[in-house]
Amino acid sequence: RRCATRREEGAYWLLFALAPLAMALMIAVDEKHIIARMTAAGAYLCLLELVFAAAVWQELSELTMSPPLTGLLFFLAGGSLLGAHAMALWRAKRLIQEDKAKYDKVWERELADPQTKQEIDKFAESVKQVTKRIGKGWARQMGLKEAEFLSVSLLSRYDKAYAQNADTKYIGWTPHLSRQKAYKSLRIKKRFLLMRALTSNWKTSLPNMPDCPSVYVDVQTKIVSLDQLYMQAHCMDVVLKAKVQEWALKADGWFPLTRQNGKPCAVPTFAKWSDLKQQHNPAVKWGKVKSVSRSIEKLLRVYQADVSKLVDVCRQSIVFNSMTDLARGFDVVVGDPHVDVLRVVNRLDVEYDARESAGYRDVKLNIRINTKEAVELYINSHVCELQLIHMDFATLKHDAGHQRYKLFRDERCE
Repeated sequence: RRCATRREEGAYWLLFALAPLAMALMIAVDEKHIIARMTAAGAYLCLLELVFAAAVWQELSELTMSPPLTGLLFFLAGGSLLGAHAMALWRAKRLIQEDKAKYDKVWERELADPQTKQEIDKFAESVKQVTKRIGKGWARQMGLKEAEFLSVSLLSRYDKAYAQNADTKYIGWTPHLSRQKAYKSLRIKKRFLLMRALTSNWKTSLPNMPDCPSVYVDVQTKIVSLDQLYMQAHCMDVVLKAKVQEWALKADGWFPLTRQNGKPCAVPTFAKWSDLKQQHNPAVKWGKVKSVSRSIEKLLRVYQADVSKLVDVCRQSIVFNSMTDLARGFDVVVGDPHVDVLRVVNRLDVEYDARESAGYRDVKLNIRINTKEAVELYINSHVCELQLIHMDFATLKHDAGHQRYKLFRDERCE
């Protein structure tokens, strides 16, 4: 066996050290894929030993007698964990196989109807237009900042046409132009308001600004406290309930009931809000604020302890009897002057892979609400979730199926 030179030994240990350094970096940056990277690191160390044995030491026989233990340990540990993960995914798939088949059957029935299929395609195109306008990936729980007064001359640098509609010398907010322009303006000088204080009709109502917020979303400050987030969520729960009632009334929305005719509902039962609003304390099954334990699960499993990514702590849903009503409800929400739509997830799309949601389909919107009450409570930066659900899918949801979905989610570590 030839002895390696000092330079060759230095190169060997330098290359050897890359594997644990890469593992440490993965733990800090991308912990989600650490198992696969561990297997790759083990294979890399084994290959390193093989190359040096053949090229430098020139004795492969010693390598077979004394294999690289560090590389083998990494490779076997990572491979075993990958195998266990694959087994868990297989068990998760079996758990929801029956429920997924029911959801898939409903979806196939909807697509078989030419009129409904046309409405689905039209709605998908409408969602794409909204997504194109608002951009992607900006749904985060951010802090608030006192409004800075920006001159119209400064605004005109970014869009002269918008500035011409302002007949006041100073305004305390910046209109929601587009996310690209808004973030470009950040790099220039100012922190602009990314919350849509007024919607597409803001030009006509710009001279009269009685509801102009005194605080706006600070895009440089993320929410880092789970306690603060839950304080906002419980306050926003009341505001969001009032809003979903308003939207349901305009778009013929339905809500699930807990009781009907004084008796508990044994099966999913729904009633139109226009029929329920006259009742005193109607027995509606409202969405609840997400449990703290589930939020902590998501933080550790998915979000790398980033509290700002929890955008569904406060949530509500509206059920619609047809795709036409659902599309109308979507337009009502998007067109609300006190709502800023940050993200839309359209599961009612032929391009969506329903295996990710166990066959279940709906439309999810992450929104900010800036009503007078929300501004006064300093919660107009809080992002909540609104679900728009087709009646055919809503009737299949039940407690037993949800428990199976929770097991499916836990097996997938989501």
